[in-house]
Amino acid sequence: MRWMTLALVLPLAGRAELFGPRTTTQVRIVVDVTAEGRKLPSPTVEKPVVYFPVTAELEERADAPARQDVHRWLAQALASQGYIPVSPEHDRPSQLLVFEWGEMEPRIEDIDGRVDEENPILGQKFWNESELLDLVAGQRAQGPMPWWKREGLRREGVAGRHFVRLVAYDYEAAKKQRKVLLWHARVSTHSDGVKLNEVLATLIKAGAPHFGRQTGDPVLIHLPYVPAGRVELGDPTVEEYLPPSDGTKK
Repeated sequence: MRWMTLALVLPLAGRAELFGPRTTTQVRIVVDVTAEGRKLPSPTVEKPVVYFPVTAELEERADAPARQDVHRWLAQALASQGYIPVSPEHDRPSQLLVFEWGEMEPRIEDIDGRVDEENPILGQKFWNESELLDLVAGQRAQGPMPWWKREGLRREGVAGRHFVRLVAYDYEAAKKQRKVLLWHARVSTHSDGVKLNEVLATLIKAGAPHFGRQTGDPVLIHLPYVPAGRVELGDPTVEEYLPPSDGTKK
């Protein structure tokens, strides 16, 4: 029954084009901060965190913006929150930041599990469900939640998403080949009818105020649909924000 739900959702992937051209896009922002990350003071422009940037291996895409443009957008967004890249003047990084961006599409396969010719049992296998649920809900997707909420998250993933992801590690531990995760930020939007180079700058700017700060449930923001990576955006409007259940926020 669960796989049949997916089959009903799939035809809705192109819903953005049904009633005219898109003017806004809904951005989902999810940031998880680990116990190690919560021990660290929050950066400020006056007392910044120095980071060593690393770009993950990326799939070559015709609709992707130039890598140097994405690096500039990320550096500007991080600087606004008190994160500055390593340089001759700031040569002692404390965090290693891994950047990744692209499109994540659902991999769904029809499965014929028939008992015999008279009794077909049809279904679908969502091979990368956990990866897409992590993108739209972070660690919350791994825990228990009402069925209707999980189905809503699965619908978000089935349509495919453009995303940018930042993962922060302790730099000194990384030099010793140890991974000490500090925080993990994911910012994404539906990819149906939209090219990556039309929304990536929007995603980075929308996510900036939340980098390194726990969000709890996803922050949902409606932003103008901005073509060609332009970053002159107005103030975002928060559509929904649910604070962490324990009332804490870093």
